[in-house]
Amino acid sequence: MPWPHHETHTPRIAGLLTAAGKSAADAEIRLTRDSGDPACARPELVSRPDAEGRFGFPAQREFRFFKRVLGDRYYQWTLCILAGGKTCLGHRYRRVGFTDESVELRCAIVPESGETGVCHVVAP
Repeated sequence: MPWPHHETHTPRIAGLLTAAGKSAADAEIRLTRDSGDPACARPELVSRPDAEGRFGFPAQREFRFFKRVLGDRYYQWTLCILAGGKTCLGHRYRRVGFTDESVELRCAIVPESGETGVCHVVAP
């Protein structure tokens, strides 16, 4: 159905990344909407934390002339963290119908099973 509009695919993302309780400013944060790229090897956006570990991405919006009126859209994106030569999943987002306007993340790179560079979202 013709209905010109802007569609938000990913929300504005603001986050804080730490490693051992300190800023992880040397890490790289990658964002992809490609479900076939779970390791974010082909990111759409890349961010680096500042000296205090803060990072962010603007909302990804796209102009659409037609609006789907039957069935809900499926929104997904994956945030990966590249640190210490390893890439790990930082956060995976999935939503049916709409996407949030903004998301705040607190991420930490923590050793797990003797490895370094493994990360977990501490509090989305």
